[in-house]
Amino acid sequence: MLRASVAGGTWSGPAGSVSATGLFNVATAGPGQHLVRYHLGTGRCAAADSLTITVRPLLTPQLQPTGPLVLRCGTTSTELRLAAAPAPGSAVQWQQAPGPSGPWQPVSSTSNISWTATQAGWYRVQTTSDNCQAVSAPVQVRIEPLSARQIPNIFTPNADQVNDVFELRLPYARTFHLQIFDRWGRLIFTSRQYGNFWDGLGAADGVYYYLAKYTTDCDAAEQTVKGHVTLMR
Repeated sequence: MLRASVAGGTWSGPAGSVSATGLFNVATAGPGQHLVRYHLGTGRCAAADSLTITVRPLLTPQLQPTGPLVLRCGTTSTELRLAAAPAPGSAVQWQQAPGPSGPWQPVSSTSNISWTATQAGWYRVQTTSDNCQAVSAPVQVRIEPLSARQIPNIFTPNADQVNDVFELRLPYARTFHLQIFDRWGRLIFTSRQYGNFWDGLGAADGVYYYLAKYTTDCDAAEQTVKGHVTLMR
């Protein structure tokens, strides 16, 4: 609210930023410099004065990390944090939505500069200061379910694009060593690259034995799995 030393006059400003009674609307005015005038009396007794009001822009809040965030290995929560503390007196509201365009729903109305996300979705933070609002860019949080190891006991390399290789499904495999042996114990195939699986090329139908050693992003300890697989064309 603007006040003059002598009451009874009227206020005016650009684009309705100030009412005749002197109520200056920061949100309507927006950032920048605004010339506001005060008029008192009429005719010979008229007087006027002016002042310039500077409205500083409300800084757009920034979130860390910037995402997208993928939670793996059974992790179901992650902390989001403002890169910098908001201006003193600012209200902070954390919001969540199913997509980057909303609809946004508040999940916290506290002034905490951090928030622990426990659900998949999109998150952003809204800050309010002097009736001015600013929102951060949204950050996506994805939660990948922890899937179990899957190793087939049969594969059919007949070029039909279905089950053509002996594929070991090892979630988040980091290191990998696969060996295939025939029934006499002779090594017929080896691979140290996950994804380079045995295609049975040159091998007859029958039962073969495998030995696989691997580590994952979830567990640095080496794991060993062995068994037999049937090749059937």
